Amino acid sequence: MKSYIGRSVFPPIQNKCKIHYHQRIYTAGSCFAQEISSRLEICKINNIRHPFGIVFNPMSFASQIEKLMDAHIYHVEDLIERDGLFHSLDHHGSYSKSDGILMLDEINNGIQTSRVQLAQAAYMIITLGSAHYYLHKGKNQIAANCHKIPPSEFIKERAGTDQIIFALTGAFQKIKVFNPDIKIILTVSPVRYLRDGFEENSCSKAILLLSCDELSRNLENVDYFPSYEIFMDDLRDYRYVKEDLIHPTEAAVDYIWTYFTEAYFDAETLEYIKRLEAYHHLLNHRILHPDSSNFRNHLLKLDAFRSMLEKDYPELGDRLIVKG
Repeated sequence: MKSYIGRSVFPPIQNKCKIHYHQRIYTAGSCFAQEISSRLEICKINNIRHPFGIVFNPMSFASQIEKLMDAHIYHVEDLIERDGLFHSLDHHGSYSKSDGILMLDEINNGIQTSRVQLAQAAYMIITLGSAHYYLHKGKNQIAANCHKIPPSEFIKERAGTDQIIFALTGAFQKIKVFNPDIKIILTVSPVRYLRDGFEENSCSKAILLLSCDELSRNLENVDYFPSYEIFMDDLRDYRYVKEDLIHPTEAAVDYIWTYFTEAYFDAETLEYIKRLEAYHHLLNHRILHPDSSNFRNHLLKLDAFRSMLEKDYPELGDRLIVKG
């Protein structure tokens, strides 16, 4: 990484685990996990998305893993109906539907499919967002998503390190029994939750960081990647946050992604990623005049690039999209 005067640059991260692009990666956690998933998918790396959707707190994630490992089947009584929609407290709002039966089919099928995929995964990447969680009073259940249900129906809590370590250790042990060879990479999301206040957000992140440190030290198959530290201690500039002053910009995520790839991918995969990202950039390049010779030349260049990639990586098959 290039160093700048007056700026602290995060050192290169050394890691013994090296991922190959043929391997499957299971991603789960906060919205920052979605950023990692999107980049894996751009590079056509086999990415398995968590069947519960975005989840911010580790207590909900641990509960979701327990249900995934137990092949839990959801029933109508597990859902909450509100404003014409059925919701699951275990799932992100994107799973909510006006038809409860249809929703149950989707989430139950998702669990069965993900169990098969998780058994084949070489790595699991988990992004923890917040130590805060909400307990639904009526169901006595920690909610992964509150679905805009009135706050009066919840009790807000902040998990401690012992609580998180206990919950995640149990979840990871179940995963290890299910898939003995899987390696788990923990990271803390750089997205700050300032609705809780600056002090509460800092306490929450500190709890997550301490929990990850303890888990990565004590569990053989668990490693830690410092997303939060790279963002807060290296990219200490408002240029790297969006207008909401909370979420990292694309440039910031790309910067963290570069650290991640260099730490965790082998040399062959780094070259593969470089070429697939270049193809994606060319694919999404906008030509103002589709009837121009520039556009025709662009399509020819894109087609030649695609053919070269398919020749060098025949396993891609027809997964490369071509405009025109």
